[in-house]
Amino acid sequence: GHPNTIILSADGALGGFDWNQQDPNTHLHRTASGNTIVQRDPEALPHDSTWMSTLPAGHAEGYIDAFRNVVFRAWSAMQGQDVRYPSFADGAHGIRLVEAAIRSATDRCTITIS
Repeated sequence: GHPNTIILSADGALGGFDWNQQDPNTHLHRTASGNTIVQRDPEALPHDSTWMSTLPAGHAEGYIDAFRNVVFRAWSAMQGQDVRYPSFADGAHGIRLVEAAIRSATDRCTITIS
C-alpha cells in the first residue's frame, strides 16, 4: 500500500525523531516530556540556517536542494566567505552512522559511534 515509503527514525539518550518521506515537511520530535510535531518553515529557522531552505513551507525540498546548497556554500568559500559545507570527516561520520544502523538492525543491539 505504500511502495515509496521511507521512514527514518533515530533515538538518542535525550530523545529521538521520526520522519516519513511521504510527508517531508514535518517530523515528530520525541522527548521524555512529550512529543512535538515540527513543521518545516523557512521563516522559523534561525537566521544562520535560512540558506538551507529556499522554498516556502508546504513546498517539498530535497535531493537536488542538497546539491545546490553544497555547491553554493563551496562557491561562497571560494569567494572568501566562511567555510560552511560538509567536510570529508563529516562524510566519513555519515558512513559510520549508516554502517552502525545496519549492524544494529542485523545484530539487534545498540551500537555506539564516535
